[in-house]
Amino acid sequence: MKRILFILFIAVSSSSFGQFENTETYFNINVGVAFDNTEKNFVNTHKYNVSSLYQNHVSFVELALTSVNYSSMENSYFKSGGTVTFKYFYPNTSNDSIKSRYSGNLFGFDLLGVNVLPKVKFVDFLVTGGLNMGSKKVRVGSGVKYKNFIFAPRLTSELRFKLGSKFSISARVEKQFDVTNPRWKLKKGNDLLNLTEMKYSPLLLSTGIGWKLG
Repeated sequence: MKRILFILFIAVSSSSFGQFENTETYFNINVGVAFDNTEKNFVNTHKYNVSSLYQNHVSFVELALTSVNYSSMENSYFKSGGTVTFKYFYPNTSNDSIKSRYSGNLFGFDLLGVNVLPKVKFVDFLVTGGLNMGSKKVRVGSGVKYKNFIFAPRLTSELRFKLGSKFSISARVEKQFDVTNPRWKLKKGNDLLNLTEMKYSPLLLSTGIGWKLG
């Protein structure tokens, strides 16, 4: 799975960020939280101690490549843009005798998007649509592993303020719609846990700093 995601990351990055002359690309490091009642019920049911940035919501670190092509759609007010992202969710440990660990990751990319403020030099406001793929994981030691696979269309908005010629700060709001089976699959070891089903369709909020590439 990791190899497939890496290949997709390289392919999408090359096609999205390398083919236009008048393109600005930023590399971002963000932190964020996931708002999802299904996940909140899951962590409460299975007694996970959540390491949270905000009010006990599951948190994550996000790496992102965001590009805006100012050469596209020259006769239009709108200019195209998009983002490739990787999210790593902080591991959380249950407070029962089993001490299972709950974590996960998401790889995502945009299929289409527009910058709706192309004439404002110090601000980009992107509205995009794309896909997320990944999984949530539960482990018991090194011998037992469960996975809940995720394939989800996503809608995203991103507001970026440019600070000089190289730096920026941005905020992202992302909603995904998981279309996979909500059941957990035992991938390794014996079935020790009765994990409740979880279809993962959270609202993801993140913010961070970026560096202009090139």
